[in-house]
Amino acid sequence: MDAGAMGSVPDVSVVIPAFGVAEWLVDGVASALGQSVSLEVIVVDDASPDDGIARLQAAFPSEPRLRIVANRRAKGVCGARNTGLEEASAPWVVFLDGDDQLLPGGLAALLAGVSEGVVGVFGGFRHVDEAGQDVTSSWLVDRADAFRRYPERPLDLGLLPRRTFNPPPGAILLNAEAVWTVGGWHEGLSGVGRSEDFEMVMRSATQGPIAVVDAAVLAYLKRPGSRSTIERNTRHRLITRLGIVRQMPRSFRPEVGRAQGQAYLRLVLPRLRSVSTGGGPKSGLVGLLDLAIAGGFSLWGLLCWPLPAWRPSWPPLVRRGGA
Repeated sequence: MDAGAMGSVPDVSVVIPAFGVAEWLVDGVASALGQSVSLEVIVVDDASPDDGIARLQAAFPSEPRLRIVANRRAKGVCGARNTGLEEASAPWVVFLDGDDQLLPGGLAALLAGVSEGVVGVFGGFRHVDEAGQDVTSSWLVDRADAFRRYPERPLDLGLLPRRTFNPPPGAILLNAEAVWTVGGWHEGLSGVGRSEDFEMVMRSATQGPIAVVDAAVLAYLKRPGSRSTIERNTRHRLITRLGIVRQMPRSFRPEVGRAQGQAYLRLVLPRLRSVSTGGGPKSGLVGLLDLAIAGGFSLWGLLCWPLPAWRPSWPPLVRRGGA
């Protein structure tokens, strides 16, 4: 019998926010319950208007590893994740989106990447459509290129700002204590498309390095209208990255600002090369702007260093499920 079903502390808590994902929720929960490790699955009903929870209860009427908790009002994806974190009892946690699925053996592969001192483990993922077929994904191509160029393991704060390293949250195993220590998810970012997953990983990584496993552990759904398919405004992305520097503990701000600047340079390198080969006055101005933005990140990190500690705006977390 699974250890989670016998009442002992499970190895992993899988937290699944549920809002508007009724069509996929049962399959997502089944993918978690089908893993070969000791676990608990915590589904957070974020005041969802659909019948996803009713479907779940009908599909798993007496599953001891499954718990359903409810927010009285919708808090958004980050608020729902914090609710699940409060209920979690395992030392490691995965935040699985309700329309994604863990691949067979996924959690075992992530746990195999745990070693002393690491606070998280990144796994690989498949990008799939609603029929479960793999789709072309520039994210996967860029991610593979990043690992070829930067094979260092584990990843530290200097490499993490290269966004292509970061998989979706369902492919990230995080140390629960580290997530608690940095204050949980930033609820102010829920629903605004401002890199809340990346922001959480960066704050957690101030507690230790992130390991990487090569195995694909997640089927990441790309569906029309989902937040992952909505084009992000470039200005908003820059503001978000500057905000992440400010939200770091003071001693990490210069390092994170410098790493963000280096990551931005890497992103715009093809554009800078075109300037050097005679791209014209307009290209030259754009190139100067790119260099100014990259340098601005480093300067921002230094300017932020003396500022007081950043204060989260969400209510303090209340530990319920853990020790």
